[in-house]
Amino acid sequence: MPPGPDEPQAAAIANTYVRTGPAATFPAYGIAQSGASARVLGKSDDGLWWVVRLDPAQIGAGHGWVEAQYIQALNVEEIPTVMTPAAAESAPPPAPPAGAPSATSLDYVSVRSGPGTNFPVLVVAPPAISGEVSGKNADSTWWQVKISTQFSADGLGWVSADYVTMQNTEAVSVVEGPVPPPTVGTNPPPSTASGCLLSAQNPEDGTVFGVSASFETTWLLQNTGSGPWVQGEYDLLFVGAVENTPLHMGPDRYDLIGAVEPGGTYTFIVPMFTSIEFGTFGELWQLTDSNQPVCQFYVYIEVK
Repeated sequence: MPPGPDEPQAAAIANTYVRTGPAATFPAYGIAQSGASARVLGKSDDGLWWVVRLDPAQIGAGHGWVEAQYIQALNVEEIPTVMTPAAAESAPPPAPPAGAPSATSLDYVSVRSGPGTNFPVLVVAPPAISGEVSGKNADSTWWQVKISTQFSADGLGWVSADYVTMQNTEAVSVVEGPVPPPTVGTNPPPSTASGCLLSAQNPEDGTVFGVSASFETTWLLQNTGSGPWVQGEYDLLFVGAVENTPLHMGPDRYDLIGAVEPGGTYTFIVPMFTSIEFGTFGELWQLTDSNQPVCQFYVYIEVK
């Protein structure tokens, strides 16, 4: 929906990337054509990037970042500063064998768990890097590629055809993608704690925020299992969001920054951003061990 005449807004004065964060090293959602407009939600701390509203039906996050030098902005005097999201881990895929079907990245490319922007990002491929292609979706808009099992248990991920060039892919077969991420309900899901305990959370569930508000969610997780949470094996993974409208900004997957012994605790902090619409919003996350769920935790807020 285009912004109203009195709303904060941005119009592209040249074709420009819409990215997942305020730097050219963040992957792009797409390109805003010259003349396209969107509601402005926030700005970077240096004022060089604008956060703009995106259609959640097309881009699950519901917002993206555009570089201010390619934008004409109006009614933005009271726009809040938005925390810069952490960048997803960047790593090249295994090199493809000679003559194998392959995809080469044109930019920083999000490698997702399935063929769509509603699937979590596993890792980011740097520009000009090739990976072996193992399949495609039915309309060839997404390609399945081989990646390290560090990021995916089956060693597979998906990249958008918009950001790669293809080689030797004429005989690549259509493969079935994974089940889309669950739509999280507006009521908190049942607790499933087998190896960890949520000791504290801020903000508490039900906290009220205004529209387009920037905040942080902090979870304190306690290891209640019999063995340590080992760095490199345990990860924190985004699972899904209410109405498929994520709150978090930044990666969908975080590595532990250190081991956690039994009885010990781990503090997990995620920057978040509220919708421009009123309602109940929330996110579900999991602690995983070698990509297998250990326990889940969540945050629910009200936007009024």
